[in-house]
Amino acid sequence: MDELVMIQTNDIHSHFQSFFDAMEQVHQRIKQYQKEGTEYCLIDCGDFADRVHPLTEATNGQCNTELLNQYHYDYVTIGNNEGLGNTHQQLDSLYQSFNGKVLLSNIVDYATHRIPTWAKGYDIYTTKSGKKILFFGLTALFPMSYQPLGWEIMDPNLVLPKIYDQFQHQVDGFVLISHLGRHTDEQLAEKYPWLNVILGSHTHHLYPHGKLINKTMLTGSGKWGQAVSIVTLNLESMTSKVETMDITATSFDSSIQKAAELEEQGQKMLSERIVGHLSRDYSSREFCQWIAHQLMNRYHADGCFLNTGLFLTDMSQGEVSAYDMQQCLPHPMHVMEVWLSGDDMKRFLHEISKNRHYLQRFHLIGMGFRGDEFGDIISAGWQERDGEWYYKGKKMDTQRLYHFVTVDHYYFVPYFPTLSYVGHVKVHMNRFLRIECASLLNEEIK
Repeated sequence: MDELVMIQTNDIHSHFQSFFDAMEQVHQRIKQYQKEGTEYCLIDCGDFADRVHPLTEATNGQCNTELLNQYHYDYVTIGNNEGLGNTHQQLDSLYQSFNGKVLLSNIVDYATHRIPTWAKGYDIYTTKSGKKILFFGLTALFPMSYQPLGWEIMDPNLVLPKIYDQFQHQVDGFVLISHLGRHTDEQLAEKYPWLNVILGSHTHHLYPHGKLINKTMLTGSGKWGQAVSIVTLNLESMTSKVETMDITATSFDSSIQKAAELEEQGQKMLSERIVGHLSRDYSSREFCQWIAHQLMNRYHADGCFLNTGLFLTDMSQGEVSAYDMQQCLPHPMHVMEVWLSGDDMKRFLHEISKNRHYLQRFHLIGMGFRGDEFGDIISAGWQERDGEWYYKGKKMDTQRLYHFVTVDHYYFVPYFPTLSYVGHVKVHMNRFLRIECASLLNEEIK
């Protein structure tokens, strides 16, 4: 049978031990394909790199690119961790040494209006039998975050018709490498039946045998390398079957050792970078409170809101290293300024009062959160007494404009809808929260 096998990983998030376990099993499968003469492609669907890992942080993701080369990936697309977890310059450099192809059709450089030099909009793969398969990549829409970084992101519904119109008579099939998420993938399969395969990711969904919508096969391999999807595309009928390799069932001693070495290397590199000094020990909650007040002062704001679950470790007296900050604040979050009218501010404060007790022990997953529990909401500038909020000891003034600082995470979670509905927001994408906090430690805390 004339067929092409696609081996898919996605959402590794720098979980290197499970990734190495996965590659051990993938390598065995590839040796089988090579022996049989079966054509295959190794593909990653994005969020391969995550600064939650110290070596990814220390190398700005270059260690991840080295691994992509080591295991001979053919195609990758970017996820939001690559796209939003790096400055424009860092992302421009991330794939310079990649030996495969970065496919990305819905991001252009804001200055040139062209696809970045490190990516291609598509690639036509010609099989040994002469069949032509067009591979292309799309990543998740975060326009509010991408634009300040100098990127323009386009809706897939604007991109897909152009691709089909251009290539419908040139190729035999279409494969979308998607970091759009399950729901968007399903909508695209309904709307564009000419898509033969959508290799899915972003929402960490798992389709053990794929999901067929019309004639489009959808995949998803969960997260962290815990599963690998094997998609076999019949090149005559352009139909697919999906097999999932469960990586959690087997662990290799070599994977444990290699992952430990990368962890140690990253820790060493970051520990050598001193970012500040603390005059005393701080519990994680105390450090959260201090940072909230300092951010309020730095941005000349009326106040600041942070949740204690963001701060994962206590901070010790003495020198503070980049490793200390990365362990305390591993989240890919940025500082956000918000302006609300008095009435809208009262509504936002009501949302805090309504949700804070529920959120204290809430195990939040996704949305850039790398902690365990959301935690308590710390406020600088406002005080809540007996269900009533006060600013500088006075009741809220509905006639004035209030200005406060928080993290962009608050905009995306569903618990504070006022921010996305009526808030005027400014996200500072140039530095992560931990980098902002580290800069506050340049002088000894008094």
